[in-house]
Amino acid sequence: MIRATMRYLPAVCIAGFMMACIPVKMNQPPVGIDKRDSATLSLKEYLERADWDQKAVIPFPVPEQFTLENGLKVFVVERRDIPMVYARAQIRGGSIYDPPGKSGLAYLTGWVLTEGTESYPDEAIDAVMDRHGAFVTSVAYNESCIATLNCLSRDVRELFPCFAEILSRADFEDSNLEEGRNYIIGDLMQSSDDPGDLCYRRFRRDVFGDHPYAKPHKGTIEDLKTITRGQVLEFYRKFYRPDRAVLVVIGDISKDQVETLCRDYLSGWERSSEPLPPIPPPRPVSGTQIHIIDKDTVQAQVVMGHIGIDRVNPDRFKIETLNRILGGGGLFTRLSTEVRVKRGLTYGVYSFFARREFTGEFAVGTFTKVDTLGETVRVILDELRKIREEPVLDGELQDAKQGLIGSHPLEFEQYEDIAGTLVHMNFYGLPLDDVTLYPRYIRSVTREDILKTAQRYIHPDDLVITIVGPADRIVPQIESLGPVRIVPEF
Repeated sequence: MIRATMRYLPAVCIAGFMMACIPVKMNQPPVGIDKRDSATLSLKEYLERADWDQKAVIPFPVPEQFTLENGLKVFVVERRDIPMVYARAQIRGGSIYDPPGKSGLAYLTGWVLTEGTESYPDEAIDAVMDRHGAFVTSVAYNESCIATLNCLSRDVRELFPCFAEILSRADFEDSNLEEGRNYIIGDLMQSSDDPGDLCYRRFRRDVFGDHPYAKPHKGTIEDLKTITRGQVLEFYRKFYRPDRAVLVVIGDISKDQVETLCRDYLSGWERSSEPLPPIPPPRPVSGTQIHIIDKDTVQAQVVMGHIGIDRVNPDRFKIETLNRILGGGGLFTRLSTEVRVKRGLTYGVYSFFARREFTGEFAVGTFTKVDTLGETVRVILDELRKIREEPVLDGELQDAKQGLIGSHPLEFEQYEDIAGTLVHMNFYGLPLDDVTLYPRYIRSVTREDILKTAQRYIHPDDLVITIVGPADRIVPQIESLGPVRIVPEF
């Protein structure tokens, strides 16, 4: 559960303000890069000089690291700018591992993770965090659970034992589980009234079929009601293991201090005793499939797409540039120009490639008046075909590159950003060069690369079109595009 949302809001605001106002000095050369051979600058200098040429190296801290005997990988970035410490752990235990009929088990486990341990009952965690103006959070997603601790550096020795127990010895009391379950069910009931959220959740199911990614990571109301404390404990004991985790600690603390804390309080965390369940790749979409959730809405929601790429795809920088041109660059994209600016069919249209561990989805989404749904879908399909058939213009390619390169270092302004990036890179085995050499990778993308990448990864004749709206008015507009099915919400 994200305890900071309600219980520690003052501490969150103060910590966020302090971190936002004081710049993080990042001037070490990245791993594998010779400082004499690069344009490594501090973040402030980098932004002021707009040094975004092919030789530029994004300033990013090189962490120190160690691994405990139980397999826990720990990365430390020492920063003395402000007297704070931020710790972030990522553990394999997401919704893709939910058993059949128990969707929401991983999410409920992550939600209640911070609600009590063997030595720290719920009220004790509240008291110790409140006393120090600190906070802990936890939340589970498709593939993993993320837990964090944010506190003053002078308090880390007292608070880290609590955080360590949250990771390794949570107890999931019945009352806390019931409270968490009711909150999640209420959230699901509320989101079911949101046509946009409903459309995307159904699209995920339509695209992934029987693959674990089709599961809603928050679960379903029906399944959540059946989950017991024993099942939560079994899930926790099976997946929350140190050899399946990465921990990053950043701030006013040394590697030696972190190593002492981890050996004192996390070395007893037992490693896994069985392998993770295998996750197969999803099956690709074949042909055009049109699914409609029949609802009497004022506007029609649509999400369309197919299976995309995984996190380590070798063409990831080309794909990112392609998507920036197509629909991932806000108002200045092909989709926005054609659908919004020229025709006034919507206020917003987007595209993205979700880079998941076992292959994500490519999607285009928008909303429009019910009576213009068919026109909107056809315009989008035309743009998907066009970007596969003709090289992009020099100007739009350069604009896309400059936008990506210029905004990239802004993602690493705060401690949380740095920690999140390091956890992500090490959890999924990505090279740090993905961050430090980002300008070079993006600058190297050519018009020919964009064309070949679009032909390889965008398939307008093999996709799912998921729509929320009144079926009787929508079907006549789109039935010529392919077979139409009326489907339930989930």
